[in-house]
Amino acid sequence: MRARLRLPWWFPLAAWFGACSGDIRAQTVTLDTAVFLTLDSVATNAIIEHGACLYGNTVRDSIRLTSISWPEVHAATSNVLNTEPCPVGALGWWHNHIAQECTIYGVCSPTAQPPEAFLYLSRPDLETAASPWTVPFLQFVGVGHGLLAWWSRPEIAGASAFNMLPAFPSQRTYPKAKS
Repeated sequence: MRARLRLPWWFPLAAWFGACSGDIRAQTVTLDTAVFLTLDSVATNAIIEHGACLYGNTVRDSIRLTSISWPEVHAATSNVLNTEPCPVGALGWWHNHIAQECTIYGVCSPTAQPPEAFLYLSRPDLETAASPWTVPFLQFVGVGHGLLAWWSRPEIAGASAFNMLPAFPSQRTYPKAKS
């Protein structure tokens, strides 16, 4: 499975230098199948939040994310994650959300909400992603079961007044229909 994202042509510049532009030409981001399956497996089986730095390369108007590194974790519960930041060169930051209702004490219980309801950036996610010391240009959230969503830094900056940023329909994966 490959997840595709269309971003402006200036994505490589923004990823490396924080440049901005109003140009709307398309950019494609692809997660390698092995990367997607690894992240999805972690999210599907997680009982705490996990985080990963995503790396790859850019060629003309395409970005391909091909590898993962797992930063040192300082603290992790079902709804809190504190890790070392991604190093320069990382194009994306991924973390999972637990598709259950969890208290601040880490006690989780089943929910009537579908897993898709957990594809969002929370207020703390938005603040971290928008901070000047956050290297990756793309932010990803996975909840497992084939569900993944992503946002770019300009989209995150535009949501600074909100408490959460939901997944955009064109910037998320959809699970395969059961046959």
